[in-house]
Amino acid sequence: MNTSHPDAPTTSPDGRRSSVRPLLLLAAVLHLGVGVFPISMTGLLAPSWFAVVAVLAWGLGAVVLARMRHTPKTALLVPVVTAAAWWLAVTLGDVFLGWTA
Repeated sequence: MNTSHPDAPTTSPDGRRSSVRPLLLLAAVLHLGVGVFPISMTGLLAPSWFAVVAVLAWGLGAVVLARMRHTPKTALLVPVVTAAAWWLAVTLGDVFLGWTA
């Protein structure tokens, strides 16, 4: 009989016990935070077409994050990259396209 629980910590090859769930949960919470602010506030800074693109890009990030179950440390990069890409796009839109709040 298998007594291991699916949420139980696993043992890494070097003998340390680790659990991937907390890292994935943290990545998901951070990505949700990026979706609440700044992505949802994009319409105040940029044209509405870009707000739609930003929400779609955030959704794509959520799909990527959901598929990263086996690489939890890398999953932490998804919200960081999403926020950085949003900031870069809004900044470039301000500088080159004249987007203002």
